Amino acid sequence: MNKREYILLKLIERYIQEQEPISSRKLQESLDIALSSAAIRYYFKQLSEHGSIKKAHSSGGRIPTTRSLREFWRQRLRDHMEMELVDTGRVERVATRKRIFCEYYTFENRTLTQVERCGGHLLCHFGDREFVVRYNRKLEAFLEGQIGRKAFALSEDCRKVGLVQFAKDLRRFLQDRFEIFAIEEIVDICRIDPTWAKVHLPSYMDGSLLHREQEGLFFEADLLRYKFRIVLGEGSRHGEMLLLGRLYRDFDGFINLLKGVENG
Repeated sequence: MNKREYILLKLIERYIQEQEPISSRKLQESLDIALSSAAIRYYFKQLSEHGSIKKAHSSGGRIPTTRSLREFWRQRLRDHMEMELVDTGRVERVATRKRIFCEYYTFENRTLTQVERCGGHLLCHFGDREFVVRYNRKLEAFLEGQIGRKAFALSEDCRKVGLVQFAKDLRRFLQDRFEIFAIEEIVDICRIDPTWAKVHLPSYMDGSLLHREQEGLFFEADLLRYKFRIVLGEGSRHGEMLLLGRLYRDFDGFINLLKGVENG
């Protein structure tokens, strides 16, 4: 990492923490190397010409551009992450503190005990519960080989062989918990962009996007959406979590606080 890249990194980190324009003098306080304010302003000029930062209208400070923030989060947030949630009560506190909309669901990790055909349908027994799907001979043959598997492992195998919709429907069928936190953040997003609200808000509030969205990191204008897996109770519950917020929200701090790392 050269000095210009280092200055950009530190400016983004400071901006995410304070969410206000960063002056050369303020950034100087965050550096681990000795650089004068004049030198920092020189790099600010280079970064501005490169399209990485821009000058805030209300002050002499600089803020990162949307492009820079997206690249920052691509480097920070893993495409496929699984997090163990020891304290589910912490989720609401962290979401409120970081002002990041958060929703998650969990499902019962039941065992597939029997598969039987009933007319034009296939009955998949998970203990005393029956998951019913349209009959398909190949699906029946596949599932018969999965008897004795837990629902989470089964849904993962289904995804691998192309039965993506079956896996999603199974998890929704076994869903036992759905929670939403920091609604005020998504309300604020909707207030600023009513068109976005009309198109997207229902799928967030009813959990349908959470179920159909692929895992990973997604961007839309100045918004960041991040979905990953969660595990509760030593593997007795599995699920998925979806985060939504503006690019300058502290997603790093959110995840660290959920893990119990008090540096966020």
